[in-house]
Amino acid sequence: MKKSDFDDLLTSVQDMANYSEFLSPVPSRIIKYDKDGILLEIMEEGVVVFSLESALETYSHKNISHFKTFSELLGDMSRAFRQTDRGMASFLGIPVSTYRGWKQGRRTPRGPARRLLEISIRYPKALLHTLREQPLDHCS
Repeated sequence: MKKSDFDDLLTSVQDMANYSEFLSPVPSRIIKYDKDGILLEIMEEGVVVFSLESALETYSHKNISHFKTFSELLGDMSRAFRQTDRGMASFLGIPVSTYRGWKQGRRTPRGPARRLLEISIRYPKALLHTLREQPLDHCS
């Protein structure tokens, strides 16, 4: 390589390095979780490609009558809401071990837990609203 060509190449590389110092890297994907590990939003290239609120709205209109077990239904919900087991458990307000037992079909919710789960399935947006509100821990 000629010295003049090398010098031109070196100058170009130095210019590129100087220019890149002024550019701040922009992540191509941003994933937002709440403090309990619930996936809230995924953005790609600045465009929202998933939001929990939209998924909840869509799911609240879904026909769920074809599910035979809570296990199938919970699996479908976690896929639709793109949640991990931890995220779904937090979303439902139950321990992860309880959620996994229900999802794997080892246990079935009974009593008040079953009723609350049924309400959560039929009206998932209500869960989102309760998550945003202050907990009622102060009530006795």
